[in-house]
Amino acid sequence: NNNILFIGNDLMRDYSFAINLARNMPDYEFTFVTKNINENELLSKNIKLINGIWSEETLTDNEIKKLYEKSDLTIIPLNESLQPSGQSVALQSMSSGTPVIITKTNGFWAPNDFKDDENILFVSTNEITEWKNRINSIINDKDLSKTISINAKNTISSKYTLKIFDKKISDLI
Repeated sequence: NNNILFIGNDLMRDYSFAINLARNMPDYEFTFVTKNINENELLSKNIKLINGIWSEETLTDNEIKKLYEKSDLTIIPLNESLQPSGQSVALQSMSSGTPVIITKTNGFWAPNDFKDDENILFVSTNEITEWKNRINSIINDKDLSKTISINAKNTISSKYTLKIFDKKISDLI
């Protein structure tokens, strides 16, 4: 289906890059869920904008889950930062079985848990060619997509469950 999802409002996201990427990939359908992009910035027929913000509950949790599930891929282009960014979206997407491509920044939150081409896809820069190559490779290689999807779900279920989170909090206290 070539459906690609971009979701989130974090200020470390590279919004202009995401728009430019979508414009440069007219054979793909992009859904953007964010309040940080204005409709008049898009100027591309392959981008659907949903003006969304979590705190305003523009979309229900179930509607967001369905967006992840019907997408072939979630993209998270980030500006370089030491601040972790994209964690919630990546984990939600991965738990839904949707592969993630994310910019590998110095602030990536859990480098030991995520391996490129195993349970996530990293890009080193926000350059159109690098992103297009990664997107095309995962969309066109169904075996790789399925492997990453399965490994991603396994990573979430083995390291990021509520039970594990509760234990870590309890250990801190």
